[in-house]
Amino acid sequence: MVAGKPFPGGDFDPRQFAGALADLSPGTRAVVSRAYTEAYGYASEIIGSAHLLMGLVADPSHSIAAALRERRVDLAAVRHRFEQITGTHRPESPRHIHLAFSPHAKAVLITAVDCARNAGAVLTGVDHLWLAISRADGAVARRILADLGQLDYLQQLCGESGSPTEL
Repeated sequence: MVAGKPFPGGDFDPRQFAGALADLSPGTRAVVSRAYTEAYGYASEIIGSAHLLMGLVADPSHSIAAALRERRVDLAAVRHRFEQITGTHRPESPRHIHLAFSPHAKAVLITAVDCARNAGAVLTGVDHLWLAISRADGAVARRILADLGQLDYLQQLCGESGSPTEL
C-alpha cells in the first residue's frame, strides 16, 4: 500500500500522540472509530490518513462533509480514488486485529490538536481534523482530495468556518 510521501519532523513522541487521542471530542472520536472500520474493511495493517478522510466524509451531520457531498465527493468516491492510488480493494471478510496509526495519520491528529489549541478550544473537533487533513502535505488523504479537485474547495471551507473554539 502507498503510504504517501515522507513528512518533515520524523516520528512523534508516543506521549504526544496519546495526548492527541485523549483530547478528541466525541464527534472526532466517532470519525476515528469510522476510520478504524474503514482500515479493517481494507484488511489494512495501519490506519492511514485516507482512512481518516473516509471517516470524515462518512459523517452525515457535518457541514464540510455535506458540502463535499453536494460536489459528488462522498465515501464511495473517496474509496474509489483510494483504491486507484493504492491498488487495494475491500476483501469479503476483513481481519479484525489491532491497527496502529501510520505516521501521516499521527501527524494529522497531532496537527488537529494544535489547530484546536491555537483556536483556544478545549477539545479537538471535527473541523480541526478537516483543517489538519487540508494541510497534510504528502499524505494520501490530501492527494485524494487534490485528485478529486476538491483540495482548494476544502481549504476554502475550512477558512470560512474560521477557528471554532468549541466543537
